[in-house]
Amino acid sequence: MDADVIVVGCGAMGSQAAWQLAKRGQRVIALEQFYPGHDRGASGGDTRIFRTIYGEGPEYVPLLLKSQSLWRELESETGDDLLTMTGGLMIGPEDSEFIANLKACVDLHHLPHEVLSLDEARKRYPQHRYLDHDVVILDKQAGVLRPDRAIRAALRVAERLGARIVSPARVTAIAPTDGGVVVRTGEVVYRAPKAVITVGPWILELFPEYRKYLSPRRLIQPWFMADRPSEFSSDRFPIFCRREADANFSGFPSADGSMVKTGTNDTYEKDNLETPSDLQRTTSLDDLQEVTRQITTYLNGISGPPVRVTNYADAYTVDLDAILGWPRSDIPAFVMAGYSGHGFKLSSGMGLVAAEIICDGSSSIPVDFLSLERFSAQSAG
Repeated sequence: MDADVIVVGCGAMGSQAAWQLAKRGQRVIALEQFYPGHDRGASGGDTRIFRTIYGEGPEYVPLLLKSQSLWRELESETGDDLLTMTGGLMIGPEDSEFIANLKACVDLHHLPHEVLSLDEARKRYPQHRYLDHDVVILDKQAGVLRPDRAIRAALRVAERLGARIVSPARVTAIAPTDGGVVVRTGEVVYRAPKAVITVGPWILELFPEYRKYLSPRRLIQPWFMADRPSEFSSDRFPIFCRREADANFSGFPSADGSMVKTGTNDTYEKDNLETPSDLQRTTSLDDLQEVTRQITTYLNGISGPPVRVTNYADAYTVDLDAILGWPRSDIPAFVMAGYSGHGFKLSSGMGLVAAEIICDGSSSIPVDFLSLERFSAQSAG
């Protein structure tokens, strides 16, 4: 055997898994088809949101809190500045599932927060246009992550602990062998007792049976000019998530003193990709109309259309929750896929989940709600 564990894919999840596995004394080979911190997968675009009061549901909170502590640990290990706390505004209709989930997070996990009246919200955060039915919750444990820097930081620590990072190394096949798994990259073959597969939207190339659960999609990230950039600095403009009947988008404080990054959280049929290699790196003006409408409708002091745009690909599941599991009984490969546009904040915790499952057979973090088996249970029901 060439290693104890082979990690396939060194993006958000794979980099963290490599760190956590190496930290546990595992001999790790980590394979990346491009280069660490690349912009071709789901982690491109300079910044990602971190939040703990989670509109996707309170079951995520233990994973988020553990992720927060691991981001700080990684900062301590490397000296890199990875997570900047700004607070986070969560805005949506009082009768929405989004607000109900936020309140459940607060109630079940006693998270630090403020519920702002609309008058207080308008006074403190006038950059937003509020509707009369809106509820505004300030998440005091929210902020901005630096994804490319975080990926490279985790891999540096993993290498220091003995992991071998190989790139570029495009995996073309994964197969069972006596006592483990064979991973092939062109003419090179690696063998190990177990593997962790974290290839994002490329998962269908290795496990095509996942097509019934997920599909690659394009996401658009636009940057808009601020009329008065000082009003969108990190000390005056927290990260935010906004859900309305005609809008579903998020945004960041200005990182460069002139532009504000935003992005729609909705995807459409036209955004589906047969493979992530089909992703177009340029964006037509027609494709930007909807996100521009949302931004200019609900934010003051932002001018459209955007002045910078990037596209990236992620794998979206049918229920918008990730999939963790062992898809084939004959291959000891643990797959983590389908983070549906909201995975990076969780990735440090997911790295720990992968390491614990590989080394101990189960995780100390409750993640059963993300199990691949949930689809079998739904079919049986």
